Order: sequence, then structure tokens, then C-alpha cells
Amino acid sequence: MKETTTVISPKPPKTFSLPDELLAAVATAGQEDCDDALGLGWTLSHVSRRFRNTVIGTPSLWTRVEITLGSEDSVEIFKLHLERSKVCKLWVTLRDISVMADTVTEHLSHLVPHISRIWRSDMALDDTKSILAVLVPFRHAAAPCLEHLDIKMINTHGSFSMNIFSAGAPRLTSLKLNKCVPCFPVPQWTTSLTHLEWRCGDAYQDGNRFFPAVMAQCPLLVHLSLDTRHMTELERMSIPSLKSLVVFIGQSLSCSYVEEICGFFDTPALTDLTINFAHGPHICHLFNSTSLPSSFPVLTFLTFVGSCSAWDEFRYLPPLPPPQKILSPPLHLFPALSSLSLVGQCSTANIISDLLGPNSPPWPFLRTITVCPKDSDVEEIYTALQLVVRSKKPLPGFRFSTLLYEYSWDEHGVDAELYDPADLIDALELIYPFDMSP
Repeated sequence: MKETTTVISPKPPKTFSLPDELLAAVATAGQEDCDDALGLGWTLSHVSRRFRNTVIGTPSLWTRVEITLGSEDSVEIFKLHLERSKVCKLWVTLRDISVMADTVTEHLSHLVPHISRIWRSDMALDDTKSILAVLVPFRHAAAPCLEHLDIKMINTHGSFSMNIFSAGAPRLTSLKLNKCVPCFPVPQWTTSLTHLEWRCGDAYQDGNRFFPAVMAQCPLLVHLSLDTRHMTELERMSIPSLKSLVVFIGQSLSCSYVEEICGFFDTPALTDLTINFAHGPHICHLFNSTSLPSSFPVLTFLTFVGSCSAWDEFRYLPPLPPPQKILSPPLHLFPALSSLSLVGQCSTANIISDLLGPNSPPWPFLRTITVCPKDSDVEEIYTALQLVVRSKKPLPGFRFSTLLYEYSWDEHGVDAELYDPADLIDALELIYPFDMSP
């Protein structure tokens, strides 16, 4: 009688028992939560043969498309994503390196047939010679799906005029421009914008012309982030729909400069205002102002972020005069204000003493003051806050950065919490060179 040997085959991996739809759902969920969603499809396609077959057959996992113009390897991967994404909408990221215009044209030719599928496009263009070549394929194109457009000119001097999507981009709602502006006349696709961020170039001198022209046909604008350095002759503009405004100001010897900037805007629905690169004397003058054409009746959040010496192109100008004493809370300007933030702001100790000191009038609706001082100002601000606490007046809650929060506020009965201004500082990305490296 012969002995028989039973050979037990290894069980297949559990992924082989899962239906394709579930594997695709797992991969899609990972894409939504992954910071590097751009390369997720590529990574998952190398996990196993089963995963590979499912991922390659799921077009939605290949919709993040990136190309570095001038890199042959990047172009090949780019073409692969275009093929595997089928007819899905695309998020396209374009970068350039020092490369001939003919090469740019050749590489972009693979994208041209798919422009109608793009729902978001981010461009970071670093080489002056190739910038115009990059934009040429988009000049007369239609972008029926485009919702977000972000164009950044890096390491370039001055601003570039761009003529793109002349055939229309009817769904475009978010536009971010750094050192570039649309050609005149302002294209019709700006009429659908709800979100506009614009930084002019250092040598750009046409802000007085461009910005009013855009505003004249943006009836739906909700958020505006604006570099006002070259806007010196603006007429007052009415933007009834605007709810959030971020302003980057230039340097001025006049304490009334911020007041003048605020006077440009008639924004009755504005609830959130951030002014970057202001100085203490600007704030004090604004709070004492009685000459603004109108108030901000529903503004609830007001933030001032101090000047950055690395950016300050006018840092050799004489200093501003000492800040005025704030005579009373600016209820006539901001009657509904509930949150005031002072981040890296000079004269913060003076402002706190004037607004909250023992002889200051009450500010009934103010609920929170955020104070994130420069390291060199912490002791002075702490002293000012001690005097305020000793006055025994009702005080708003405070949010302090780490150095101020380390003091024992609970012992003084002060409602204080730790605040990290990182998110707010990240908003300054608009002013600095953009890094879109992987």
C-alpha cells in the first residue's frame, strides 16, 4: 500500500478575496486622507498584483497630474496619468526648469487635448524664457470644468500679462495670481470668481488700473487677498458680497496709511479683516479715525500682523512717529467686533494699555484678544497686562503665544489659552516665493 502525501496549497492573500469595488474604495479613501495624493496611485499599484490590477483600472486614482517641463521622466509619468485617468476631471500641477521654449511646447502638447478635463490647475513658473511658452497652449482654449487656477511666477522681476482661456472658463471661482495679471480687457471668466488672491510684482505699476477693472465685474466675490503696494490712486470700491479681506500693505511714513487703505473698501457684509505689515502707529491712528466714509458694521474678526524685515523693501526709511494714544475703543468703526488679534505687532503694549487700562471706556462686545508678540517685546507686554489685570475691570478672554502663556495667568483670574499663530503666518505665503517642490 503506497503512502500518499497531501500537499496543502498556501492560502491566497486576503486581498484576493475582496471584490474590486472594495479595493478601489480603500484606495480612494487613502487618496482623500493622503498628503501625497499625487503619487498614491503609483505607490498602490506596486503593493501587489491584485492591487495593481484594481488601481490601474480605477481612473479616479490617476487624476492628480504633475509635470516638470524639461524633465523627460516627469513627462512619461505625466502621460501615464493622462491615459489612466480616462475621462475623469484632472488636477494638474505644472512646473518649469530652465528649458527651451520648443521643449516646453513639445511637452505641453500631451496636455492640450485634455484641457477641457482640468478642474484645478497650479502653475509654478521659474524660468523667464519659458513662461510665455507655457501659457501659449491655454491662450485660446476653453476650460469648461476649471474651478481653481493658481499661477505663481517665481524668481522673476516685474509682472507678466497673461492671455488665457479666451474661449471661456465659466466655472472658475478661485483665482490666485503672483506677479501676473490678465490682459486687458479683463476676461469674461472673472465674473464667476468668489475667491481672488493677487500679488503684484515688485516693478508692477498698474495696480490702479487692473484691480478696479476686475472688481467691476466680480459681483460674487466673497474672499479677497490683495497686495496694495502699487495702489495709490484707487477710488472707493463697493463690494457688497465680500466677507473676508486680507490686505498686504507697503511701507509709508504716514500714520494715516492704513486708514486710507481701509477707506478704499465699501464692504457692508465684511466679517473678517486681516492687515499685514502694519505698524503700531497705523493701528492707533485708525482706531482714532473719524474720517472714514463708512464703518464695518458686521466685522467680528480684526487681525494685524507686524512687518517682516526680510520682505521690507523700505526698511531704510526713517521710523514712523510715536503712536497716538487711543482715546476710546473704535466702536464707531467696528461696532460688532468680538475678536482682536495682534501678531508680531510693534506698540502692542501701548495698544493694550489704551484699550483695557483702568481709565479706558468699556468695549462691550469684545470677547477675545490674541497677543503673539516678538520675543523682544514680551516683558513690556507682560508689564502692561499686569497693570490691566490689577485694575479689576471686566476683561475679555486672552489667547497668548507660548512665551506669554508661560506666565501664571490663572493666579490672576485671567481667562487665557495657548494660541499657535502658525495658520495665520502661513497666510503670508502670498508674499514670499512659492515652493511647490514635491
